[in-house]
Amino acid sequence: MILILLIALIGGVFWYQNIKKENQEVHYHAGFIVYLDGKKHDFSALKYMHIEPCNEEENHQEDDQEEKAHLHDQIGDVVHVHRQGALWKDLFQNINFKFKDPASVNGYINGKEEKNILSKEIVPYESVIIIEGDIKNIDLNKYVSKSHMQEVEEKSESCGS
Repeated sequence: MILILLIALIGGVFWYQNIKKENQEVHYHAGFIVYLDGKKHDFSALKYMHIEPCNEEENHQEDDQEEKAHLHDQIGDVVHVHRQGALWKDLFQNINFKFKDPASVNGYINGKEEKNILSKEIVPYESVIIIEGDIKNIDLNKYVSKSHMQEVEEKSESCGS
């Protein structure tokens, strides 16, 4: 009987921690720069932005995929993450951006090459360089700074979060 109660107690604690973790609010930022054939791509256009109505109605439902990773306020180098486990490919899916050949995409974090960068989890305050095509003349030491990411955090966002 004591063993059954002990197992139930441990199971209950484990269940509570998982539910608490799932319901925990997530909101963090990371930086990114994309080069296509040696040219920096600008993601600050309105077509890449996540826009929510300022007066959300009660029946408004969040899109779990879109909430994983998106851009705001015409800032095209800082991703907003609202779901645990968001990957870089989630961002590009959500902004409707397709690489010509995703298998040829290279990624760099702190100057170190990362294979399969699009399948890597987005890490808070991490800054990545994503390259498709020509890598010549790209400075792998020029990343989005943490201070820029923090400035974006402090700005008031247009009706979204």
